[in-house]
Amino acid sequence: MMLVVDSIDTSGDDIFIRVSVVTLGDEAVDVGVDDAIYGPLLELRDDLGNRYPARAVEPAGVYGHSVGRFDLRLEGPFDPAGTELTVELATQRGLLTTAPVEALAGDAVQWWSESPPVSFAEPVVGSLDDRTVEVLEVVDRGTHLDVSFRASAPSSGFAPGDVRATLTLSDGTELTAIPPDVDAAAAAQPRAMSGVLRFPGTLPIESEAVLLSIAGIDIQIPAVPHGSTAAEPPVAGLPQLPGLIHAKIFNDPLPPSSVTFDDA
Repeated sequence: MMLVVDSIDTSGDDIFIRVSVVTLGDEAVDVGVDDAIYGPLLELRDDLGNRYPARAVEPAGVYGHSVGRFDLRLEGPFDPAGTELTVELATQRGLLTTAPVEALAGDAVQWWSESPPVSFAEPVVGSLDDRTVEVLEVVDRGTHLDVSFRASAPSSGFAPGDVRATLTLSDGTELTAIPPDVDAAAAAQPRAMSGVLRFPGTLPIESEAVLLSIAGIDIQIPAVPHGSTAAEPPVAGLPQLPGLIHAKIFNDPLPPSSVTFDDA
């Protein structure tokens, strides 16, 4: 389970925030659950000890292997003397808390967007016996990572289990790829496969190397630059929503990995 802060607007009397809650397992997650069952779906805290709760208090759910997107209105205004803020989200599995970030200054919305694709001048290659895997591109989508690859095994071929993949970050965190829908073609031990592996998670802010493990091969991927923040106005229109809505919640399934097989 992961909390991603997409945007924050602290410029007005109310605070607007957009977050994504990513569920990595099969089970749904209840958000906004505390000891009293009903409580703010989310709270903002500053370094002065102030708390800014969301107006919405009804529990909400995020499906398994999904991204729950929350647009929330919080009690403001934000104390201008605050220099840092953290975001807290209560769930029935525990409290999700972000690391402190610098408080926004002035009339601004800060937006954390996905990183641009990172392509390599030459594919990053790993090999073992007759097997070769090439990493072509890495994209941080904000809620998951896309790793484009192609692989060949001219003699041994690939088995269905060879599409299982993990990505180990520099801090030791191991991300597991969302399984693809492997059809009967994989049972014939094809000699080539390619596609996009999707890992729930994000890259560290600092660019560092990561380790991809697939088909029995470990491939060290060089440091991948992380996208920088940019000022955009995607939340600025929320006050004009019908009825001054307190919360909008969407559930989007995480896309599975996509792998195709070829006997060429």
